Amino acid sequence: MYNVSVQMDIISSTNKGKRMLPEKTLEDTLKIAGAVSNLYVGSAYGGSELIDALKDFAQEANVPWILIGGIAVGFHSKPRGTQDIDVIVAGEEDINKLKNSLKSFKHNRSHAFEHKKTGVEVEVLTADFLNINTQIAEKALTSSVKQTIHGIQIPVADSAGLIALKLERGERQDLADIEGMLKKDISIDLSEYSLSEDQKEIFNDIKKDVKNKE
Repeated sequence: MYNVSVQMDIISSTNKGKRMLPEKTLEDTLKIAGAVSNLYVGSAYGGSELIDALKDFAQEANVPWILIGGIAVGFHSKPRGTQDIDVIVAGEEDINKLKNSLKSFKHNRSHAFEHKKTGVEVEVLTADFLNINTQIAEKALTSSVKQTIHGIQIPVADSAGLIALKLERGERQDLADIEGMLKKDISIDLSEYSLSEDQKEIFNDIKKDVKNKE
C-alpha cells in the first residue's frame, strides 16, 4: 500500500482565491487521487482505472465491506494521490468467499486482489490483519456513507468510523488524517465507539489543536 503524501487544495475562483474545500463526490475524489498519483509518482493508474476497479469490486463482492484508506480519507477531507484501494471486511473467512466471487480480479497476495483489466490492487483488510479492536472494526462496518458511481452503490466508512480505525493504528499518517478530517468537520462524535482512555485523549488533543488553529 502506497499513498502519496501530497494533498490537493481546491481553489475557489468565486472567493478571491481563498482556499476552500467544496462538496465533492466519491467519483471526484477518485479522479483527483489518480491525477495526483500520475503527477507526482508517474503512476500508470489514473482516476478512471481506480473507478473501474472499485465498481467491479462493488458489483462482485459477496460479503459486507466498506471503503477505507487514502480514498476514504480524501472523501472526508482533502483528496490525495493513491495507487490502490483499501477496504475492510469482517474476517478472514470473508476473504475466502471473495476468492470465488471476484471474477474480475486475481488473488495476488494474501489480503489483496488485482483488477485484471486495469492492474489496480484492492487490499482487503481485517481487524486481525491490522491488529486492531474487532468491535471497533465491526461497528465501522455497520456505519457507512453510501455513494453512487455510475449507478453502483459504494459504502464508504463514515468519518467517525474512519477516525476510530485510525486511532486504533495510531501511526503518524493516521494522526495527520484525523486532523484533516476534523478540519473539515470539528463536530465528529466518537461516543458510539469503545475507545481506550489513551485514544480518547489523543482524539481530544487533536481536536483542541484544530480549534486553536482556526
